[in-house]
Amino acid sequence: MPPEVTGATSLTFTFTTGDDLTPVAETGGELTMELEVYDRPVGGCGPCGDCGEPEGTVRDVRARITIPPLRGGFEQDGYRGWLAVREDVPATFDGPGEPGDGAGVVPTVYVSIVPGEPQVVYAPLPEPDHRFRPCVSLGAWDPAGHMWTVAPVCFDETRPSDLLAGDMPAGGGASCAVAAGAPPAATWIATLALALAVAGLRRRSRHARGRSKPA
Repeated sequence: MPPEVTGATSLTFTFTTGDDLTPVAETGGELTMELEVYDRPVGGCGPCGDCGEPEGTVRDVRARITIPPLRGGFEQDGYRGWLAVREDVPATFDGPGEPGDGAGVVPTVYVSIVPGEPQVVYAPLPEPDHRFRPCVSLGAWDPAGHMWTVAPVCFDETRPSDLLAGDMPAGGGASCAVAAGAPPAATWIATLALALAVAGLRRRSRHARGRSKPA
């Protein structure tokens, strides 16, 4: 400040507001999740966290979570949110910016959300042999503090290694939709085995009757 300038420093500005209220926060659907096999990069990082080109890849499983369109609130700067994957019990959010309670089976994911558009987020999963029942929940907010709490969804118990066991050869890919309330895979397998067994008994029975007919 020049030495000849005296007096207190002040800042003056003006602004105007319109007559319309901020649009109500709305959610355009539900959270969905799909498990998919992918090539996860490995190696390439030094002991101090400096990372270069990966040394290779390994087949792994991740969750492909789709966030439904969010609308309303203060849209100019987009929304932010926490996407939480918990085991058995979904996370709850106390307010804007809070990452949700409880410890998750995977790290909580911080997301930037474009208003009015669905968003796909990839989340890592626990160890392949860890069987768990994933519960997905989202807490999102805008710069004005309006909050969206998308209804949490819990899916059937799953184990990532089951999907890896049926994976395609290198260069291919596989995915498995995990729908809320879907019957467990074991139920379908047992039903199919029972149907095949009954069909085999019927064929043997018809064959035995054919051989016992008099000439």
